[in-house]
Amino acid sequence: MHMLLFTLSFFEKAWQYTALMILTSLIITSIAQQSVQAQPPADLPWDLDPDCGSIMKDGICAATCGVTVGTPIAERWTFGMMDISDALPAAGRVDVTATTPMYHHPEWHIDYIGNVFGLSVDDCGYTYVCASSNYSSHFFTEESVIQYGSIGGGAEDVNAAGTIYIIDFETGQPSVFAVLPQQAANFTNNTCEGFTTVDRFTGPGLGNITYSTEHQSFYVTNFEDGRIYRLDKEGTILESYDPGAYDDGLPGTTDFHDMPYGIDISPDGNELFYGLNGSAATNAILMSIPLSITGGFTGTVDNTNMPAGASWDNYVDATETEHYNLTSDFGEFWYDFTMSDLEFTPSGDILIGVRITCFGNIHTSYNHTGTTLLVEPGGGGLLDQLEGVIYTSYENFRNDAYGGVAVFENPAGGIEFVISSADILTEPGPHGVTTQSEGVFGTAMMGASPEGVISYNYGGGAFTDPKGVGGDVQLKVPCLCETCPTGVEA
Repeated sequence: MHMLLFTLSFFEKAWQYTALMILTSLIITSIAQQSVQAQPPADLPWDLDPDCGSIMKDGICAATCGVTVGTPIAERWTFGMMDISDALPAAGRVDVTATTPMYHHPEWHIDYIGNVFGLSVDDCGYTYVCASSNYSSHFFTEESVIQYGSIGGGAEDVNAAGTIYIIDFETGQPSVFAVLPQQAANFTNNTCEGFTTVDRFTGPGLGNITYSTEHQSFYVTNFEDGRIYRLDKEGTILESYDPGAYDDGLPGTTDFHDMPYGIDISPDGNELFYGLNGSAATNAILMSIPLSITGGFTGTVDNTNMPAGASWDNYVDATETEHYNLTSDFGEFWYDFTMSDLEFTPSGDILIGVRITCFGNIHTSYNHTGTTLLVEPGGGGLLDQLEGVIYTSYENFRNDAYGGVAVFENPAGGIEFVISSADILTEPGPHGVTTQSEGVFGTAMMGASPEGVISYNYGGGAFTDPKGVGGDVQLKVPCLCETCPTGVEA
């Protein structure tokens, strides 16, 4: 009997030891795999951020854009990062196209993330990119590639239409951060110049996104229901707000003039600003609503016409304040225009990126008459005084911007405005990113070039000046590493 007990005890301990060794091996393997996966890209043209160890650091500009069928398949990037640290020279304008480091992760390709527009960066260096349907179906003489991404679900997948992609802070790998509600509907991506259209049956996609360090929250505009969504840092929808007319719950975009697009949080964190779309008959309007002390929406809860499976509250009837009114004087009468991107400056002014669309259709884009405005506080606490128009184009008496704006404190301590633009040298093209010193507006005259120019033309193709291809731009926010993933040290 004692011998039997000894034998059982021996085998039990042997099994426990074996199990422990297997578990230890799995843990070591997992750690090793994570270590391998966490390696920064070997071909990254710059060093990692010294504070948070991220690929997004001071001077790095994230940019989105469209692509054409003439672009070599392997080069059909819809998102990239570039170093603009030296884009603004000490004296005079310079074209830094040939010397600016540009990086594309292999999966920042249209097949993987599809058409994307809106951008944001959090305080750990993660970048967030929104699925979009707002690119033209034709860029002048070239057809464009119109689709959503396979990582989000597929080229015409409804979930992919509502996907916010997160770009890993260290590896650059894109993955799904969150999916906002979408419903499939028939719509057409068209072109302002009357070329080929693309008929689609899927979700209409997202507008833009901003991140609040103070509230540790994201705010995203949704073309499908015209709502603004608040998300936490895990990608969970916390609540939504429906400005203007209440959504009817039917598939397809909300009313063009009741659709929030560009979005930003006031420097004190108390207000959320958003832009509504305009046309020859209706102004585009800069609006704001107050936020609670924790960054939540205010007003009353109305949970009728909610998306299927919604577990959050929808707010309405907050105090909606009208600020700056943008008239069609900045465009041509057959164009419509959107406030597609908003960015507060350190001095408390607001940059407004105006993106051109046509025929009241959000599913297109154009460069001609796209504008960048700087608006400052007027009386009564309103941001309603135009400080100036930032001209970045060679065109005579008009601008050619794509509606993406950002603010950059350059290595010399100066403030630059970064703008996605077209026709930005002294001749048509290239299309890319311009930088302009704060307080420099230029004039609406032929040859009014910006101070710094960075082209994102792909080059080498049969046609290297694709109209309507530009998207959004975004730069790093201050790094607060205590909110970052475990293992990231300041």
